[in-house]
Amino acid sequence: MKVKTRKLEKTYRRQRSVQSEKVWRAQFKNQRELFQRKFMDHWSHAIDESQGDSKVLWSKLRMLLQPEPITTSRLTADDYARYFESKIDRIRASTAAAPPPTIVDRQVDEQLSDFQPVTVDEVMSVLKRSPAKQCQLDPAPTWLIKRASDVIAPVIARMCNASFEQAKLPGCSKKAIVRPLLKKPTLDPDDLASYRPISNLSFVSKVVEKVVDTRLTKHATKHQLLPVYQSAYRPHHSTETAIVSILNDIIMICAVDQGQVGAQMLLDLSAAFDTVDHHILMAVLQRRCGVQGKALEWLGDFLRTFVCLSVRHTPVLCLAERKQDREMYTI
Repeated sequence: MKVKTRKLEKTYRRQRSVQSEKVWRAQFKNQRELFQRKFMDHWSHAIDESQGDSKVLWSKLRMLLQPEPITTSRLTADDYARYFESKIDRIRASTAAAPPPTIVDRQVDEQLSDFQPVTVDEVMSVLKRSPAKQCQLDPAPTWLIKRASDVIAPVIARMCNASFEQAKLPGCSKKAIVRPLLKKPTLDPDDLASYRPISNLSFVSKVVEKVVDTRLTKHATKHQLLPVYQSAYRPHHSTETAIVSILNDIIMICAVDQGQVGAQMLLDLSAAFDTVDHHILMAVLQRRCGVQGKALEWLGDFLRTFVCLSVRHTPVLCLAERKQDREMYTI
């Protein structure tokens, strides 16, 4: 359509006749209407595909209603790497004198010693439910993998089972492209404190993560290992259930109908996930959650990871070359 429009435009500019101008403008109008239909069809299809998944639906709506602002900054990849690294160092230094946590052993009826083998049907289901996001580390586009899932699924299932059997995650799956994103559009783009690191993982590594997450969640749910009031990282729970629970407590406990006043305190931890101590986490998994054997070994290898830092219009900086065992990011 665009090629045809350009040809008619060239014809008009060469002939400068009323008829050629009329034909060109009619073609341009058809092109604009086609683009509008394509735009509507694209977003209608994207919204229809996200039915049943509110998280994906809201991300699509945000992209449609609030396009990502274009920001320019003089900061380089080295600047971001030094800042994120020093931030974690400062937090660790400020908490170095704190006493170690007390981990109370809990008896679990059934230990999780091995991850259940992955089936082809399970991988097919994961591929079907996965969003079509892509990473620069992917050798093939995500839409192609999803479309060829009947051919790719057996390969991915075999890769997962080999990883579980060897209790090791392949090195290629431990890499991530980390991009600094502004926390709020109104913040100063030249201030390093205005950014947070977002890891973009390869598609296959995310499939493996979802498979492991399914097994860990099943084990935790079966033995009631999660706190009763935890609304994050568990099925059928979200911020909505947390808000409903809090509102119910305010109404019931504070007796607002009788004119009483209730107050709420919120605690925000700086770089909470980035500063998770891997040794403490492994001890909790073993002593509190009943994770043993190859399952524990696989999770330990999964935590000992490294990342690559990439910034738009700047070279890629690999942090692993400087600190192989850096626990800066928990991927």
